[in-house]
Formats: sequence, C-alpha cells, structure tokens
Amino acid sequence: MRDAENWPHLKISFPFLRFLEDGQENWKAKYAADLKWFLKQKRGHYVKTLALNGYIHSDQDYLMYLDTVSEFKDTLEEFLTIKTVDHNGPEQQYSQRDLFFPVLKKFSLRIFNHMNEPIVPVTTSWMKTWADAITRVKSISTLGHGFLGSRIAVAMQTTGTLGYGNLRQIMLTCKPTDGINFLMGMNPQLKSLTLTLPLEPQHLPEFENLLKKFAPSLNLLRFRVDTNGLEEKSRFVLNLPCFPKLINKFKKIKLRREALLQTRNKPSHQHPRLAVAPFIFLYLGGVTTILFFVILSCIIQNDL
Repeated sequence: MRDAENWPHLKISFPFLRFLEDGQENWKAKYAADLKWFLKQKRGHYVKTLALNGYIHSDQDYLMYLDTVSEFKDTLEEFLTIKTVDHNGPEQQYSQRDLFFPVLKKFSLRIFNHMNEPIVPVTTSWMKTWADAITRVKSISTLGHGFLGSRIAVAMQTTGTLGYGNLRQIMLTCKPTDGINFLMGMNPQLKSLTLTLPLEPQHLPEFENLLKKFAPSLNLLRFRVDTNGLEEKSRFVLNLPCFPKLINKFKKIKLRREALLQTRNKPSHQHPRLAVAPFIFLYLGGVTTILFFVILSCIIQNDL
C-alpha cells in the first residue's frame, strides 16, 4: 500500500467469526491471513496510536490482539484496547508472550464479559502480559466490568507497583480494596486519580491514608461514596488532607475571573468561593450516592 507513513493512527475492529472444519469456507482463517498481510506492509515504523476492538472467544482471537500490537510495540505512544471476553463457562487459557512498549505513554483498557461476574472464579493469568508491558506509561485507564478490572489491578501489583515510576494519571474500575492496595505501593507522584466504582464506608479509613500520600501532588481527584443501606439520618466521616496544588489552581482561576470582570468593567456579585465551581461538582444519585469531582481540602483553609 502507498503512503503508509501517513497512517500514524490506526483503529482495527476484529469481526466475530468462527474457525470452521477443514474443507469448509473459513472466513476467520481468511481474515487472519489478510490481517497478517496488512500488518506486514511496513507500517510498524509509523504507527503511534492504536485502538483495537473485538470479541475474544478463543486463543485464536486473543492471538490476533497480540500479533497486531506486537507489530507496532516499538513506536506506539497511545494504545486503547476494548475486549469482550468469554467467561461464561470454563476459563480459557490464552497464550502468553513477552511484550514491552518502550515509548508508550498512555494505556487504556476497556474489558467486558457477556454477563456480570461469573459463578466460576477466573484467574485471567494472561493479564500479567499486559501488566508487565506497561510499566513505563504515564497514564493508565481501565473501564468495564469491575471484577475484570480487579484482575488487572492485582496483576500490576504482582508486577511491582514501584515499577510504575512514570505513572502520573490513573483511572481504575475495580473493587475499591484492589485499587487501594495497588496505589498504596506506588511512589507519591500521582497528579490525577479516579476510582469509578463507589467506595463503601468500611473503605474510608484506608482511602484517607491513600489521600494523605498523594495529596501534595494531586490536581485532580474523582471518587464516589456509596451510602446505600445507611439509615436516612446516618452520616459517614471522611477526613480530607490539604491539597496544595488544588488550592493553587483555584487561586489562579479566581485571578483570571477577576481580570475578566475588570476587563468587562462589571462588578462581581458572586461569592469568591464560587470561583472553584469548574472544578467541584456534587451529585446526589437519589439519596444514596455522593460523587465528588475534585475534593478541596476541608473547604479550603485559606481564603481565595
């Protein structure tokens, strides 16, 4: 193909096809052969962003993922993979191989199952391949079913949390205890932290310790607290540390706001603390869940 160097961004969706018996028209085998030909057209030197999407019902399906990303592993800077895995019956044992991304900066994983958590426990040992491959990234994001997200969090913890020394942004969709356990072993350099599944009151003491660790560096924090099941007048206590970088960001917003008002020659009728509005969002889901987008420490200890 011509102009392969002009294709730095690729998005490939794998079709759902089945391997058939010999002698029958085997579209999946043909697709695999065509894909192999496509990947060998000297594009590996140019691809920086890759997105893969498809179902994994067999080891052959999984190998298509591995074969594709292996062609571009030396140049990839951003990698998104969306997988729907088949864990409804006995767990599949997928192939494993050494995989490493020397210049990858951002890794995003969207992983789903046909149902919620299966009755039969899964080990997903193949996730260790990915946990070992992304130790140099600056950003990790996982979405999908929480029990599968927990498996990748556990795999990363097994790899060694100190190995993720470049990590600055992380979004985890997993059981809160698995996310907290992984994060507690990291160096305190995170700038952005998001836990998508709600914390329960019993998780809060460990979460408070986690916030103390990362408070000096955080400029974005997102999490939820699930109050479902608590009595109507019950309360939970969450002790927040000081977030100095958040405070500095809010102060800059206030200065820009005041400068804009002066330029327009309009007096401000808002309370100064409303300058933080773009960064604080409180959502009540019914009366059971509280969602904080960026928590300011103890209602800001200094006036803005």
